Amino acid sequence: LMDCPLLEQLHLENTKLTLKGIGSIVNQSKWASQLKHLNLSNNDLSDQAISILTLPQWPLLQELNLKNTKITRQGVQSLVHKINLPHLRKLDISENEIFDEGLQILALGNWPLFEHLVYYKTQITSRGTVTLLENFKWPNLHHLEQSFNESPLDSSIPQILLAMVPMDYNKQSTMVAVLNLSWLNSKEIYLSIEGN
Repeated sequence: LMDCPLLEQLHLENTKLTLKGIGSIVNQSKWASQLKHLNLSNNDLSDQAISILTLPQWPLLQELNLKNTKITRQGVQSLVHKINLPHLRKLDISENEIFDEGLQILALGNWPLFEHLVYYKTQITSRGTVTLLENFKWPNLHHLEQSFNESPLDSSIPQILLAMVPMDYNKQSTMVAVLNLSWLNSKEIYLSIEGN
């Protein structure tokens, strides 16, 4: 990596990456200033890995994949409060035990260009999603991919729709929520609200 100062994409998924390994990578972080896509998914990292990621600067990072990396809401807290990600557009935190409290923390992220959030299998319920939609500060958010961990859904879809409606939409903007309802025959329902 020392020989790649203009590196824009780094895919380390399924590499058995450890905390020691990610520490070594971060110590050679001259390339981090140009990186736009970082994929750490499917590695046994934990919240400590997020703390390690706070060391370099990520001024151009647009996509961060933390799927199945054993992070919890503590990792989310570090991500939100300790890492400067001014160009972040897409985040995947799927298959981690985030829970509703972690999603509430995530809504505080200062990411003005943020567009796309993925959180399948995170122990986050529809109540957490409603809280996110009522409190986030991402004017460009248009895609939400999630799965619920509660059954039945009851009135959650109307609640989510009501939470989506007050958003300040541009004429071209569209908000899409992908709901994975595993207890129904249809695996996914796409909810789309378009600007006038």
